[in-house]
Amino acid sequence: MRMPNARQISEEQQDVFEDAPTSGNVLVSGPPGTGKTVIAFLRAQSLAKKKTEVTVLMYNRVLRRYTENVAKEIQGNVVSKTMHTWLHDWWRKHQIEQEGESEVTSEPKKPSKVYLNSPFSDKDEVKAAGGQWDRDKKKWYILREAYEQEPMKFCRWPEFVPAGHAESADKVYLKSSFEENDQVKQAGARFDRAKKKWWVTQEKFNQDPETFEKWLDTRGCFEPPELDKWFYDWETMLDQYIGLDEKDLIDWGHLIIDEAQDFSPEMFKFLRGAGRSMDQGGITILADENQRLQEGHNSSLNEIRKNLRIKKGREFRLTKNFRNTKPIAELAKHFYTGLSTGVPESPDKSGGLPKLITVKEQAKQAEYIRNFLQFRGAQEVAVIVDSDTDREFYLEKLTHLLPTYSVQYYSSSKPESSEELTFDKQGVITVLNRRSCKGLEFDTVFVPDLHKFSFNDSELTSFNMNMYVICSRARSELVLMYVKDEVSQASILKHLPSANSGLMEYREL
Repeated sequence: MRMPNARQISEEQQDVFEDAPTSGNVLVSGPPGTGKTVIAFLRAQSLAKKKTEVTVLMYNRVLRRYTENVAKEIQGNVVSKTMHTWLHDWWRKHQIEQEGESEVTSEPKKPSKVYLNSPFSDKDEVKAAGGQWDRDKKKWYILREAYEQEPMKFCRWPEFVPAGHAESADKVYLKSSFEENDQVKQAGARFDRAKKKWWVTQEKFNQDPETFEKWLDTRGCFEPPELDKWFYDWETMLDQYIGLDEKDLIDWGHLIIDEAQDFSPEMFKFLRGAGRSMDQGGITILADENQRLQEGHNSSLNEIRKNLRIKKGREFRLTKNFRNTKPIAELAKHFYTGLSTGVPESPDKSGGLPKLITVKEQAKQAEYIRNFLQFRGAQEVAVIVDSDTDREFYLEKLTHLLPTYSVQYYSSSKPESSEELTFDKQGVITVLNRRSCKGLEFDTVFVPDLHKFSFNDSELTSFNMNMYVICSRARSELVLMYVKDEVSQASILKHLPSANSGLMEYREL
């Protein structure tokens, strides 16, 4: 991440930096490119100088990695973490044991494809939602990553599980030292290579608990209670936290939450209630409700204000776009959904029109990217796609076509891949799923296979929000692409600016 020096800070950024109270709760809102993340770390730096412990929280691993260099450069107690990582670490320290928990169990790895229980009459809606047809099984399916990230989209069509395919018995994971490995093995445990842990079935453990008790991995006893995976029981957590003795309460110092609109209203209720019991317990919020990821699992600015009890004197707004050229900003504005954060003031930086490129086959898009970059100096580039399948395709193609570039990627199925990402470096292409691009910026952004982007007319607001986020990632050049169907026009085109709008350059290859 690039931090500006003191002379590059705008007047409104300076106002936030100088006037925002250093204790309690503060809200900073603003559209893409206005420097909310910059404010987050300027504020972290200021608080650290006052000997305050500061944690900057991000929604996803990619954004945390993107900002990691800045957190490390700040002198004082400042760290950058994802919300999930921080919450589990902070909650475990209180050692609040949940009812019915005594050991960590894990179900076997689920298949990468989720086959849907959908009637034939729903086939068009399933396809519009991103479903793909399996000719062998004669069923529609969706990749599990997409299915679990947007469960509300597919709730009408639950996962199809064939008869006789019940999951195997639960596993009880064990924690043994290297010297004890032979003993664990002789006792009947097996080794899980993926998790690098020994385990026995729950049945075997119940038959001879005394043998295995000394190796139980009890870390799971102190996990925050969940309603579902990654969805926490905030109400129960607050009851448990405020029920602790005062001497057992652990102060978080000051939390700075970036892209806060992507967290639930219930989370903010919990943070306010828990923070009131602390000496510090301050919270700074950076948010833009026009950039929400998933409908039903996020917060509006009004919900954040209400649940954190933020008063007018503690709210600030950013309006000036520092990131995009004027033509890119104008295209992004086309997808603005009208929520209260608004659109940024039109930037002064000039540049060429964004392009919409039409091709006849997918590989031609990779070749276009190669040709585009070959005749320009080394840049920092993003290729933003809608599926893991497309991510793998462009990763392979561009690695081969552009040997002078370093091509990297992130996959949520391989969380460790985020730690290998490099940002703010020329000659690097980053291939990302659109769900991981928020908060980032690149010199040039390519968005291929636009015809595959999953949406239907009932989800037009979500589609516009996604396009608003994607387009505003580009600093200087933006290229949208799609494969032309000779039979019918891609339905997504009717939601893009027309050829005579002057917002894009249309070109067919």
